[in-house]
Amino acid sequence: MNKLGAGISLIAIAAMLFIFRNFIHYLTAAILAANQGSINTNTLEVALKLTKTYSSTPEIITLVLAICFLLWAIIDMISKNKNAA
Repeated sequence: MNKLGAGISLIAIAAMLFIFRNFIHYLTAAILAANQGSINTNTLEVALKLTKTYSSTPEIITLVLAICFLLWAIIDMISKNKNAA
């Protein structure tokens, strides 16, 4: 896989990590609210405040790596075009 493909893949992985982190947070809060009886807006808000969201560090690291790979691929393309001309 070349650098451009790796960068795009890492962006997709960072997006999936973000989606799954938020999905797990809301799913946990919904289960907690369901265990307390009736589910309404107030119960879900309280459950969201009680549950902790997971760290966003893996998403940020993956996104930074993706940007680095994309920049590296762009720099290589520019240098190849200068050498060819």
